[in-house]
Amino acid sequence: MFDRLRISMKFIIIFLSLIFVKTVYSEECSQILKQSLSKVEKIRDYSAIVETFNRKGKLEETTVYDYKYLAPGYIRMKVIEGKKKGGEVFFDPKAYKVKGCKSVVFRFCKEFNPDDNDIRSIRGVRVFETSLINILKDTERNLSNGVCSVKTEGTFDVLEINLNKKDKDVDRIVLKIGKKDSIPYVWEKYGNNQLLYKLSIKNLKTNTGLKLEDLAL
Repeated sequence: MFDRLRISMKFIIIFLSLIFVKTVYSEECSQILKQSLSKVEKIRDYSAIVETFNRKGKLEETTVYDYKYLAPGYIRMKVIEGKKKGGEVFFDPKAYKVKGCKSVVFRFCKEFNPDDNDIRSIRGVRVFETSLINILKDTERNLSNGVCSVKTEGTFDVLEINLNKKDKDVDRIVLKIGKKDSIPYVWEKYGNNQLLYKLSIKNLKTNTGLKLEDLAL
């Protein structure tokens, strides 16, 4: 009887320890995300080279953008490497419109609803979903839907969320945040241990005085 009781108590202690560890990890993740969000919300404008990778079924798409952002959400992206090289888009958050331009023989521009498939990636990622603030808010939203752990990798805090319930086909999210500046630089989404989406940021310059005319097409 006492042996059974000791075994039962052992399992209870292990179970409670696991809950405690998960809670601590989640709280650490939450604190890192809040600190990063607080930093990013103070950024009025930024420019960067942004590279994205998308996978849907057998389709794969890698694109590199010259990227500009102006609060409260204006975005201009020019494709400098990839299938649609030379193409540009401008997102207006107030009008909730995307203007897309491409040059073949002559320059052609057209307005789109941001939800139109023609202006989204093969995974359905919309223009405004590529911003720093969206990356953080999307990751924060998924905290309650999984278990988050934190580790150090070079100059980054690496947050990994294993989702309890898939977000579409995604079951794991990885976010790399700079330890010194609290800015997210790499955002990855996985499904069945396969990379489905990745966004990485290089040559980031913040608060350089960009104006709306610097972004508008």
